[in-house]
Amino acid sequence: MKLQRARSISLNISKIFLKFILFEIWLYLISLPLIIIFRAIFFIYPIRIAPCRSSVIGNSIAYLDLYLLNKKNEKKKYYDIFYLSKKPVCNLQFLKFVSRNIKYSFFAKYLFRINNIIPGGKKLKIDIIHSIPNSDPEKIIYKSDPTLNFSNEEKDEGQKIFSKLKIEKKEKYICLLVRDNAFKNVSNKGQDLSYHDFRNSDVDDYIDTVRELNFRGYKVIRMGNFVEKKMNYENKNFIDYAFWKEKSDFADIWLMANCFFCITTISGLDEVCVAHRKPLVQVNFLPLEAMRPFAKGISIFKKLKFKNGNFLSLREIDKLKLTHQWKKSKFEEKNVDIINNTPNEIKEAVIEMDERLKKNWKPEKVEIELQKKYWETLFNFKRFKEYFWLNQDFKISSNFLKQNESWLFRDDT
Repeated sequence: MKLQRARSISLNISKIFLKFILFEIWLYLISLPLIIIFRAIFFIYPIRIAPCRSSVIGNSIAYLDLYLLNKKNEKKKYYDIFYLSKKPVCNLQFLKFVSRNIKYSFFAKYLFRINNIIPGGKKLKIDIIHSIPNSDPEKIIYKSDPTLNFSNEEKDEGQKIFSKLKIEKKEKYICLLVRDNAFKNVSNKGQDLSYHDFRNSDVDDYIDTVRELNFRGYKVIRMGNFVEKKMNYENKNFIDYAFWKEKSDFADIWLMANCFFCITTISGLDEVCVAHRKPLVQVNFLPLEAMRPFAKGISIFKKLKFKNGNFLSLREIDKLKLTHQWKKSKFEEKNVDIINNTPNEIKEAVIEMDERLKKNWKPEKVEIELQKKYWETLFNFKRFKEYFWLNQDFKISSNFLKQNESWLFRDDT
């Protein structure tokens, strides 16, 4: 087995080397004088080069939307060229959005790399493409109209999907996106991604929430490409789209883009909702930095608890540098357990979202004070202060704050 693996690796290396000698080296050689010319004429004809992320739907669609928004607001006119970071792309409908909105070429990859090698190439880069994920540095996303619009033909196709799913025209429906092991395991075969396991949750913990939404008259569509299991719940107004035989790349995007709001554990596809300015109920997630406070919506997060029994306050989470940790081992090193949100916590957050969108939610004075206290604490942390901003229509679940006030704001200094 080891010998066979070694031969396979050797063969792959040989193919890469042969490709470089016969093909890529000439593209690099051609790119060198072009980059020198681009730099020389920059103040007359400013050309910029960047990758267009195309490996996973989340960051790919987020960066494209953010780029297009910033492009509209730029005072200076630039001529931008992109290349797709990975082929095949993560989603064919995303590729259509790309083709309609930017210019891209495989050759730009070689220009970009040569520009990186030669010192002094910063002006040929696009800064927004290299910004931190889940952030909105120019504070423009939810203040702007969507940039990734559907064609008339696509809208007609979307109506056919609604018809097949028995969704009436202009009917409000809710999307549910629950992260589990299946997608990463199937789409990244051969890689050990167990360090991400702490971000997963059990879809059956959302049954009470779906039942409540069905009672309120909403259809709920459980999204997902690869999932571990069906939800143990049946109702004519619950659609387990993840197991629908006719699901497609287009339907993935269309359904998320047109929902009333989305309940998400923060998994890539929910960026479609952000790109189409839909509210999010962000639940059962970690780290705290995964949150999108620039969006419209409600949030609750997984709790952290020392193995000796005490919940970690917000200040302790920051002090232990766990606000931005994406590996399970980092929590284990600090002797910290991760506690999922309860089904009732999730349901209460979703009810609050629905009531706020209907303009029925009347916050009590104590709720307003707790919201203020929470965000003042969070934005006192260096990374949140540097990378994030707060949309006035984004809240932490009022019930979550009231039920956990005693430890959330505990001052352990």
